[in-house]
Amino acid sequence: MKKLIVWILLFAGTSLFAQQKFEKELRVPESEVPARALDFAESLCPDSRLKWYKETGLSSKSFEAKTKYQGKKYSVEFSLNGELEDVEVEVKSKELSNSLLKSIDDQFDVDFQKHRLKKIQIQYSGTEPDVLQFFSQSLGIDRLQINYEVVVSAKKGETFGFYEYLFSSRGRLLKKSEIILKMTDNIIY
Repeated sequence: MKKLIVWILLFAGTSLFAQQKFEKELRVPESEVPARALDFAESLCPDSRLKWYKETGLSSKSFEAKTKYQGKKYSVEFSLNGELEDVEVEVKSKELSNSLLKSIDDQFDVDFQKHRLKKIQIQYSGTEPDVLQFFSQSLGIDRLQINYEVVVSAKKGETFGFYEYLFSSRGRLLKKSEIILKMTDNIIY
């Protein structure tokens, strides 16, 4: 039984470290976006200019609305049929609690020789009504799942790279991925 647990932990650990992330964003007109996504984004950020993108990853596709609203950068992601996936709001590191920032920094100290935070986003997930209620009235935060997505540039071994980490609201590492900056199907000489 102990051997089984050790193998499970080893497998889970390697899968956490072996992930790669690639996203390609292509600007799209509102006419290509599902009505459900349009309605939600306009309700969330009224009177703001939304820019729509179709995002293609290694294994997924989605629509994303980006805007600046009340002085913050918002990114709202939807499935291809217009179902809300999450709302991300960019924040500065000084807006995080000291304990959360320490957990993040400790993880980076373990993983890298040098690192620099590039972007931090609070990620809100939940039902559409709960997310709207939280953003419009600051109510119902207990019904949302809140995570922190952190992009870092770092030196690992002899190479520099970009990485995306996802932490829980308590600072527990949920996922990390190496960001692939450019995908090419052909060898470039």
